[in-house]
Amino acid sequence: AGEPEMVRVGALQGLVTLTGKQALPDLEKEAGSSSTKMQAAAIRLLNGLSGSEITKILAGLIPRLPAARQVQVLAALGDRGDATARPVVTQALTSGERAVRTTAAKALVRLGNGSSVILLADLAARSDGTEQAAARETLTRMRGADVEAAIVSGIGSGAAGARLELIRAAGDRG
Repeated sequence: AGEPEMVRVGALQGLVTLTGKQALPDLEKEAGSSSTKMQAAAIRLLNGLSGSEITKILAGLIPRLPAARQVQVLAALGDRGDATARPVVTQALTSGERAVRTTAAKALVRLGNGSSVILLADLAARSDGTEQAAARETLTRMRGADVEAAIVSGIGSGAAGARLELIRAAGDRG
C-alpha cells in the first residue's frame, strides 16, 4: 500500500507543477481522501498555491478532516495570513481536541483581531501547558488598534480568570 500511495503523491505533485490551479479539483478530492498521506500531501500542495480561493478551500476542509489534518490546515491558514479564514480558525478554538485549539490560537497571531481577544483570554484562563502558552503568546503578539481596545475593555468586565489573562497580556505587550 505504501508504494502505490507514494506514486499517487508524486503524480499529484507533478500535476500541480504542470497545471497549477487547474489541479484544484484533484487536490480537493485527495485532501478529503481516506489516506492520511494523500490528505497531508494535498493540503501541503494546496497551501503552496496563492489566492483567497485557496484559503477558502483550505478553511472548508477543516470540518471534514481528522484532528491531525485539522492541525495541519490551521497552521497553513495562520501562515497564509488571509483574514477570510478568521471565522473557521476562531471556531476551532472550541474543538474537543487540545492540539486543534492550540494551533488555532497560534494561527490567530496573524489572523486575529479585537473580536479574538476575549476568546483567547478565556482559553488561556481555562487551559494549561502548551494550549495556555499559545493563547497567551497570541494575546501578546496580535496587533491592531482594535486589539488594544478589546484588551482594555476586557480588563474591566468578564470572568475573573479572563481579566487576569488580559492584565498579563497588557503587561507583556508593554
